[in-house]
Amino acid sequence: MKPSEETLTAWIDDALSADDQAAFEANLPPNAEEERRQAKELGQLLRTHLKPAPPLKNAEFFTHSVLQQIAPPVLAASASPKQGSFWHPFLHFLTAAAACLAIVFFLGHTLNSSSDSDYFAAFHNLQAGDEAISAVAFHDQEAQITVLWLEGLDYLPDSQKIGAR
Repeated sequence: MKPSEETLTAWIDDALSADDQAAFEANLPPNAEEERRQAKELGQLLRTHLKPAPPLKNAEFFTHSVLQQIAPPVLAASASPKQGSFWHPFLHFLTAAAACLAIVFFLGHTLNSSSDSDYFAAFHNLQAGDEAISAVAFHDQEAQITVLWLEGLDYLPDSQKIGAR
C-alpha cells in the first residue's frame, strides 16, 4: 500500500503520533529511513543557503486581486425590463439607418466628385459611327492621364502625318 503524501511528509517531519508512526513504519520499504535522512538533510541545506522571499509590500492588494480573478461573475440584480423600453429598439434601428445613409451619401459624393468629370463624360459619349470599330478608355487620376484604345481601325504608316482638319 502506497502512503499518502501528507502522511509521508508528517513522518519525515516527525509530526506523527507514536501509534501512527509505528503503523506507518511497519509498511515502509527497507530503504525508507535513508530517504528520510536525505530529505531532512536537503531541507536543512535549503533553509540555510536560500534567502527567504521578501515580504509583499502590498499584500492586501495582491490578495484582493487574486480573489477578484477567481470570484464567480455577479449577475445584474434587476432582470425586469425598464419602463419606457418599448421605443428603445426602434431608436437603435433609426440611429443605425441614419448612420448608413450618411455613409452612403458621403461615399457617393466622394467617389463621384472628380475634377474633370465633364471631360470624362463627354469622352465616353463619343461614337465611332462604324460598328467594326470599338473603343476602350482608361483613366488614371493619380497620373492625370487618359488612354483611348481603338480597335478595328486601318493601319496607318509612321510616315503619314496625323493632324486636325
